[in-house]
Amino acid sequence: MKYRSEIDGLRALAVLPVIFFHAGIDFFKGGYIGVDIFFVISGYLITSIILREINQGKFSILNFYERRARRILPALFFVMSFSLICSWFFLLPGEFKNFGQSLISVTFFVSNIFFWRKSGYFDGASEYMPLLHTWSLSVEEQFYLLFPIFLVITFRFGKRTIVSMILLIAFLSLGIAEWGWRNEPQANFYLTPTRVWELMIGALASFYLQRERASKEWHSSIALIGFLMIVIPMFYIFDGNTPFPSYLTLFPTVGTVMIIVFASENNLIGRLFSLGPLVKTGLISYSMYLWHVPLFVFSKYLIPQGDHNAIFPAIIFLTFFLAYMSWRYIEQPFRQKENFNRKQIFSITISSMMFFFLIGIFIHTNDGYSSRFSPEQQEILAYQGYEIDELYREEKCFLKRDQDFLNYAKYCATISETEPNYLIWGDSHAASLYFGLKDSLKGNLMQLTSTECNPFSSDYKPRTPNCLSINEGVKDLLLLNPNIEVFIYANWYRYSKNENFQENVASTIGFLTKNKISFKIIGGTPQFEPSLPHLLIRDPNYKSSSIIKNTTVDKIAKVNELLNNSTPDSRFIDSQKIFCIQQDCQFQDDRNNLYFWDYGHLTKEGSLFLASKIGQIHSNQ
Repeated sequence: MKYRSEIDGLRALAVLPVIFFHAGIDFFKGGYIGVDIFFVISGYLITSIILREINQGKFSILNFYERRARRILPALFFVMSFSLICSWFFLLPGEFKNFGQSLISVTFFVSNIFFWRKSGYFDGASEYMPLLHTWSLSVEEQFYLLFPIFLVITFRFGKRTIVSMILLIAFLSLGIAEWGWRNEPQANFYLTPTRVWELMIGALASFYLQRERASKEWHSSIALIGFLMIVIPMFYIFDGNTPFPSYLTLFPTVGTVMIIVFASENNLIGRLFSLGPLVKTGLISYSMYLWHVPLFVFSKYLIPQGDHNAIFPAIIFLTFFLAYMSWRYIEQPFRQKENFNRKQIFSITISSMMFFFLIGIFIHTNDGYSSRFSPEQQEILAYQGYEIDELYREEKCFLKRDQDFLNYAKYCATISETEPNYLIWGDSHAASLYFGLKDSLKGNLMQLTSTECNPFSSDYKPRTPNCLSINEGVKDLLLLNPNIEVFIYANWYRYSKNENFQENVASTIGFLTKNKISFKIIGGTPQFEPSLPHLLIRDPNYKSSSIIKNTTVDKIAKVNELLNNSTPDSRFIDSQKIFCIQQDCQFQDDRNNLYFWDYGHLTKEGSLFLASKIGQIHSNQ
């Protein structure tokens, strides 16, 4: 197959936005679509290679798998080794245990399934998973495993039949994705059946280009339109709330196909993507993709509560450097048959897979090796397994993502005829406050809380598909019972990053005020990066002082000020000021019980402490 420099340049367009997205650069809020560009490129290149060899009568499944092993595994195994060493030093036992499980899943190319079960790609917790990005490699490897066999079996029926079957698979896959983002958004994001259509349209591009086609003037316009179909959604339309993959994913994927098919050295887009810096970036794009997530993750552990935006430019530079080094000294040597023959490649592959499998098993069965820590540290580590089921009343009054308003237990919102009625409304942070608030308020406290459900939200979010209906259900309850006093509390800092946050705050407050419903908005508590137990283990001096220097206070204070300015008549309670004086935050009681068990969720003691202060403020008003 003739080398096309513009394809390597297109790889640069795929990898750089992904890196900038993970660096938290707002302009690249849709940068994650770089993965979809990679999928299309992979589908095109793999199909082109297989078709060429089948036409020449020399295709071999074994040769194909050997080339994939040479191309993908050496650099992957090296980055996994780096991540293993860093995880030993930085991760707490629970996190290290999860990392061990992820090692096993990456080894057998099922990490997309593992991370689907463990997290959401856009969750805060995902920022601390060193191998999260390997989900896309697993999707590709699953494709590589089956697609060559499909082509070999169907080739005898002719190319027209193959193209028809690929089109059918692509339409079915896109249809599943359309159903998936509405009903199973996490599975939809990670799993191959909803992603394979992206690889298939790359395969269709390969079939289209099987015949030589003369470059024409209108090709330049089509390639330019394809480019715009990628960059406009990336910068101006897509964000973490966009249904993905869905029909909207057709914009970057079809745009990529248009560039692959119509860009050439004779037109603008072809020349743009053939520029030296882009081509060189594309050549090392695979290693860049492998390196950037572990580097971002471990930098957050190395500099907890630091200004990560300030150090991320250095991390991006380090990503380029390490990517070049691994491309030059790992990728390239292993791709040369004179350096490693087939037997050696397969031997190294099998032995490496067994190594990571056994290491993952050892980490898992030893519960993340808590023996790495002193007895004093292990007291703090006990908070990693903090039991929240009964505390939050999980799945009853604190719902999971897949539960809707009808799943609330009846007792969560039972109206009292004899006592004042109160309602705590919000997300997991609100659920953590219920335990203390039910004792500090004199009356009947109801609880309607749900995972990652912003009570101010009035927009449909595919990641929390039931949140909108839950909020509407709460409002209906309040309209029927306007004497309920509502306490609204959530992770405001996180939700404030949404563009329409202030508009939604004003809308909800307007609803409550218009209907003469009494309410209090509880401001955000301090948050700790990566978590309070992490900070205490890294600096044991904090434990003896009960005061911790918290550099995230200013971020929370800005959001609390916004809420305070939006709330009339002293109906706002600033929780952070209850815990913190400037950047000095109280984090435990006089019996050394922590107030927070992770980055910002309250323990029983924290809930009692905060609720007692809220109760005092409430009774004095």
